[in-house]
Amino acid sequence: MVSVKLPTWVSAPFRKQTWAQLALLAAVGGPQLFLAAVSTRGLPVARHVEAVSSDDVVPPSSRRRTAANIAALVAAVSRPLSIFGGRPKTAGNEQLLAGSKLQGSKLSLRQHARRFASCLTRDRDVNMQEYVKAMEEFVAGVSTLGDFTSRGVDDARKNLHLVRERAAGSRLSSMRAYLLDELRRGSRRPEGGPASRTGAEALLWSRLGISFWVEIFKETLGRRSTLADATQNGFQRSIGPYLDHFGRAAFRMAARATPSWHEVRKRSHLGCDNGVCSDEQLATELRSFVEEVEPLVQRMTQLQKAVGLEDLRTP
Repeated sequence: MVSVKLPTWVSAPFRKQTWAQLALLAAVGGPQLFLAAVSTRGLPVARHVEAVSSDDVVPPSSRRRTAANIAALVAAVSRPLSIFGGRPKTAGNEQLLAGSKLQGSKLSLRQHARRFASCLTRDRDVNMQEYVKAMEEFVAGVSTLGDFTSRGVDDARKNLHLVRERAAGSRLSSMRAYLLDELRRGSRRPEGGPASRTGAEALLWSRLGISFWVEIFKETLGRRSTLADATQNGFQRSIGPYLDHFGRAAFRMAARATPSWHEVRKRSHLGCDNGVCSDEQLATELRSFVEEVEPLVQRMTQLQKAVGLEDLRTP
């Protein structure tokens, strides 16, 4: 059995409130989000301590699910916490693979950039069918970067599944028409913005996922940041403003396991040509993606704003 012992210096009312909140996270969000919240609050996680189960802290109706999720922490506490998986970054790992030779498959951001750019139409619209295909290919490519992308890849595929389902159901190839169809389906909140679990919301989060990578690559090009730093800063400029406190805290914890560019390039051969890698080729790949994909992100944002289906937190 695994649970949490709060420090003795925490007052009883605060301890009770904190445990209730964390127990709810364990019941609803599962062990990883639970661990992230515990860590961000500075609370120690113990492997072998007695479980708290009083009715005023964990309701009987939720206790079984809560206990099951907390039990799952046994495995989680023995490995690095990461919503995206992966291993902790180690010192001295940031050197790139300049001049080295690798064998295996290769990720080409330039190819993905061209696929995304081809989604833009001359009438200032976006071809939905092409977008879905481009996104499917990009998500598959991102997955080759390492286990640290696994949670983001899963979320992207779920959003894309709903977008594809709604677009296919209406047989629409125009993003503008797709969004108007979402309006007819009642996907707009009374105050504006997309309603939860709608095709409009799924499309917005799909776009934010692309924006996240654009910002990571811009940060890398501009400051020569480590991948971990670029990921943190890219998150703050893309997805971060749309999440609540717990979501942002969970991401910060997960991002600590972001690998180095060195490790990522060994896996994906990003910035390599015929097995030979260089910093210049990496920069070319990243720059190509930013320059060709950012206009698509901007166009999608404009289309959602035009019909009142853009998140109100968007600048």
